[in-house]
Amino acid sequence: MATSSWGIQAFRLATLAVLVNFLLPAEFGFFAFALAIFTVAQPIAGLGLPGAMVVAPKLEQADVAAALAMSLVSGLLVAGLLGTGLLLLQWLNPQMDQFDILFWMVPGLVLSTIANTALAIPRRDRRFRALSVAMLAGEAVGAISAILLAYRGFGLVSLTARYVATAAVMCLAGLWLTRHRLHLPSASAARPLILLGLPIAGSELLAAARNRGDELLIGALFGATILGLYSVSRRYIDALRAALPAVIGDHAWPILAAMREDQRRFSKQLRRSQLLVAALVWPTFVLAIVLAPVWVPFLLGGEWIGAVPVARVLGLAALIQTALAIPLVALVGMGHTRARLRIDVVVTMFTLLTIAGGAPFGMQGLLAGLLLAALVSLPYQYMVLRKLLEHRIDGIARDLVFPLVTNIVLAVILVTLVLPSSDRIGPVLTGLLAAAIAGFVPLAVHRMRRNVA
Repeated sequence: MATSSWGIQAFRLATLAVLVNFLLPAEFGFFAFALAIFTVAQPIAGLGLPGAMVVAPKLEQADVAAALAMSLVSGLLVAGLLGTGLLLLQWLNPQMDQFDILFWMVPGLVLSTIANTALAIPRRDRRFRALSVAMLAGEAVGAISAILLAYRGFGLVSLTARYVATAAVMCLAGLWLTRHRLHLPSASAARPLILLGLPIAGSELLAAARNRGDELLIGALFGATILGLYSVSRRYIDALRAALPAVIGDHAWPILAAMREDQRRFSKQLRRSQLLVAALVWPTFVLAIVLAPVWVPFLLGGEWIGAVPVARVLGLAALIQTALAIPLVALVGMGHTRARLRIDVVVTMFTLLTIAGGAPFGMQGLLAGLLLAALVSLPYQYMVLRKLLEHRIDGIARDLVFPLVTNIVLAVILVTLVLPSSDRIGPVLTGLLAAAIAGFVPLAVHRMRRNVA
């Protein structure tokens, strides 16, 4: 899973590094706004079936066939609604020629819906190698397609082609991996999966709205150019999230689901996974925050230097949000899908309201609202988790408060004290100094090992 995720992010970042030389920030912003809409639509089309197939106590061949059939139907329905909406927008504003390009994204939604459901089978069976190969193949084909089209001067089309090509390859790979489980769909098998999947779909929808709602607000309030700066910065922070915490969470979820009846093993695995987050993920985010003035112009070019403060705030918010990432995954693994839905409802509404409240004060106000929402939502999430996971989470909370606070304080100190002198000591020495200080955190986390032994 780590190899797959890192390979995927390598393809994504390489594609982005090439495309910034061919596309304007406004074009990135236009595509980011459209992609946010498709991302929010994806959980609706998926009906939560991928998650339901992983956590279902039993899964027969008829269940797999029913899930795939429902994915096809729901994907076509949602894609039809999006296509109709695009036609309406084009009719209202014929000047927007770029809307024609977005029609090619509609088939990608259907293919993604089927792919996610099909790939739930190897995830449930913990066939992580096959799952990783399928995901990596899709991203590789999508990245190569985008780079070739951008090189030939197709511009915005390259972004759309990458979305569809990735979905198509992953769909074919998923169907191939599930070919031995295919059976005639059963109507009786559909109802239990839908009842189990709808709360998961609600959580995924709210998470998508929370993660992409800021881009929708920025695009509506500040225009495509500002959104382009914001979205490109976010892609690199999201790449870090996918390269480390997401790998741990994707690996932990099906394992925790299989251990939910064994309390001792469940608790041990939960704490081990969270220990990896504290020791590896948080110091990495600290370095990304501190060294933003170095890596942003290096990767994107000097004209993108305005994205530095955006990348820093997004990195700090991501650091805070990963504090309870593994326990939230464990909640779904234990079958508490409705509780996870309640958490996502509250956190999503609060995040969007906070962002909207800060938006009138400009980009700084919006970023401050995003950071405030990440901080304030932590206590509420912990209270719900503590009630459902009981003593399984108490030890984690005691062990992780110190490294979490240390990482946040280190990020603030390094940004305010180290970087102002970077012009004198140079980016290399600045990076070494930041790495040396941030390296203290894994050493501090070492004291937790006896609790996971």
